[in-house]
Amino acid sequence: MISTCTTEKFSSASKDFAWQYLFPSSSRCQHPYTGQICRHHRHNSSYRKVLRAVKESGIPRRITSHTFRHSFATRLLETGHDIRVVQELLGH
Repeated sequence: MISTCTTEKFSSASKDFAWQYLFPSSSRCQHPYTGQICRHHRHNSSYRKVLRAVKESGIPRRITSHTFRHSFATRLLETGHDIRVVQELLGH
């Protein structure tokens, strides 16, 4: 159970970019502790489904989950984000 001081401590988490999921779920649900309607991250199986679909499509390139990481970084750089910010987001 989350204490009230924890929810108060992170009260802006639902609006703060740093707390957002990179790949949010397509559906919303009720948070088990607070009862608020929220959106969690995608389930791991959804990535496997995408990777399987790419493989079955006959695209002759090797696609892995690391490909998502590269495309995320590339898109950030293309939209003008600083390379140091991108490196920090990726944990470098």
